Amino acid sequence: MSEDRFIDDAVKRSAETAEDRDKLTGMVAQAAAGTPTATTEQDGPSDASILNFALNLEYLVSRV
Repeated sequence: MSEDRFIDDAVKRSAETAEDRDKLTGMVAQAAAGTPTATTEQDGPSDASILNFALNLEYLVSRV
């Protein structure tokens, strides 16, 4: 599985809403580019989506 697909799968499984999925995807892209920006609670994904993302990465890494 390619690295991009790996991250995309983790984001899709993690997001509670389409809006959270877009926000998570943007945050991952910024981090990969080395230019993460600070987000406030109002414009970031939900805490549950962030925790689900981390958990899904753990599951996906253990499968590789």
